Amino acid sequence: MLMENEWWIVTDGACSGNPGPGGYGLILRSPADQVIEAGGAEAHTTNNRMELLALIDGFERVQKEIEDKGKIHFVTDSSYVLNGTLKFLPAWRKRDFVTTEGKPVANREMWERMAGILDLLRERSVVIRSTLVPGHAAIEINERADVIAVTMRDGRSLKLFSGNIKDYPVSFSLRPFGALYLSFVDGQLMRHATWDACQKAAHGKKGAKFKKVASKNEELETLRSWGCIID
Repeated sequence: MLMENEWWIVTDGACSGNPGPGGYGLILRSPADQVIEAGGAEAHTTNNRMELLALIDGFERVQKEIEDKGKIHFVTDSSYVLNGTLKFLPAWRKRDFVTTEGKPVANREMWERMAGILDLLRERSVVIRSTLVPGHAAIEINERADVIAVTMRDGRSLKLFSGNIKDYPVSFSLRPFGALYLSFVDGQLMRHATWDACQKAAHGKKGAKFKKVASKNEELETLRSWGCIID
C-alpha cells in the first residue's frame, strides 16, 4: 500500500555466469504518481552487485527529489541487499568493513556509497521501509524489474516507461496474481495481472501479440513461439 508522500523504489538484478555480464532494472514511483523506468549494465560483474547497484541508483535519484521528512519504500527480491542495507551496514562501518570472521566485506566500495546516501537521507529525516518479495513469483512489478534487468544484461533494446501511473500497464500490487497475461510489443515482453491491462498494452500496436496462459509450461511454449526464448 502506498503511504502519503512516499516514493517507491522497485529493483532487480541479473547476471549470466556470476561473475559475468550483468544488468539491473529500476522502477520509481513518486508521490505524484509519476513512474520512471531505468536500468544499467556491466560487462563483468555479479548478481549481488547488480542487485545492490539497482538500489543505490534508485536512492540517488530519489535523494535529489525527495522532501525533508519524506518516505521511501524499496522493494527487492534480494535478501543480501535488504539485510545489508538495513541490518548489517552500521556494524560493517564500525569495523571498517570487516566481517565478524575478520574478512573484508564484499563489494565494499558499493556499501560505502550506500552508507553515504543513507546518511544524507537520515539528515533530512527521511523514513525508509522495505519489502522483500520472492523472485519469479508472479508479482507483476517485480517481474517487470526483472525484464529490464535481463534486457540490460543482454544488451538488447527496450522501451523504458516514463509518465503518469494511469498510463503504466504494470500493477504495483505486491500480491502474486493468478492467471498470467502476456504481451509482446515492439520486441518488449510484458506480464500483466489482468486481461484489460494486457489488451491495453497491445491495442493498436502493429505486430503486437498477446495471450492468456494458465501454467508455467504454457508460458514457456508461448515465449518460444514468439521468439523470446531460443533453446
